[in-house]
Amino acid sequence: MKINLLLIVGLLVTGLALMAAPVSATTATGTTALTGTVTSYVAISLNESTILLGYNGLPTMTPGNTATNASLSITISSNAPGFSVSVSDNSGRTVGGGFAATDLGHMGNFTDSAYDAFPLNTTLASALGLAGTTNGTTSEQTLTPPITTGSPLYSGTAAVTSQLLAPNTFSQYVAVTDPVLPDPSTYRIDLLFTIYVP
Repeated sequence: MKINLLLIVGLLVTGLALMAAPVSATTATGTTALTGTVTSYVAISLNESTILLGYNGLPTMTPGNTATNASLSITISSNAPGFSVSVSDNSGRTVGGGFAATDLGHMGNFTDSAYDAFPLNTTLASALGLAGTTNGTTSEQTLTPPITTGSPLYSGTAAVTSQLLAPNTFSQYVAVTDPVLPDPSTYRIDLLFTIYVP
């Protein structure tokens, strides 16, 4: 038996850095110039915004097997050592909004443009897995599922410019007991990747 659904992992990206840049401020009595210098910068980019998980080269998930995809490449830059890259479940499924805390990090029922809390709030029994790869001074961190808020993926000990981190492998075990969703629903999770310098 096959679950004939396309599985989508939505990816969002953000970068954070501590900085002081030239700015101006308006007060009741006039304009005051504030000056500063950029102390650090970071940048992150992904080669894909949607990842389809499949099994045995097909874009379907088969119960009793693990669906994978290793096509995501992450490119990072940081002029400061000690940067970190984390990943968070950004699906917007909140406790009290019909979802459970245990839904985080699991692919959930998605229809049209929203996650479904009613009438069928369901997730795959196993959490989504993600493994990175070490490259030079940037090391993969052990990411233990489920992905929740700020789960560590990479850390860097030196400044890097346009460093490619690939492959990044998603894995999703599909249990025989996982429900097959009715059309047009799919299992989906939205992830937010963040790079920051402490």
